[in-house]
Amino acid sequence: TKRKTTKRKTTKRKTTKRKTTKRKTTKRKAKRSTPKKPRYSLLITQSQRNSRDFKVQVLKNGKVAGEPKKIAASKISATASGIINYARRKRVNLAKAWDSVA
Repeated sequence: TKRKTTKRKTTKRKTTKRKTTKRKTTKRKAKRSTPKKPRYSLLITQSQRNSRDFKVQVLKNGKVAGEPKKIAASKISATASGIINYARRKRVNLAKAWDSVA
């Protein structure tokens, strides 16, 4: 007589769950000794949709740095690119370029 061999059930091995270690101290940002560089930008606005005059301002960190000037629509791109190119060429900020170009 032959013995019947029963198939063993394959059991999945239980893996131990790794606990994530928690940091007890909160991370603090190091204080900057050198101040951050200001960000200059040109803001060009139009009073009405099809108006001929544009109002151009220089912003430093989002705040107005130079006096707003009114420029005709035909001259806006030439003036704006002239200011930006001058600032790049002379390596000055937009507010200084604004005074010397526009």
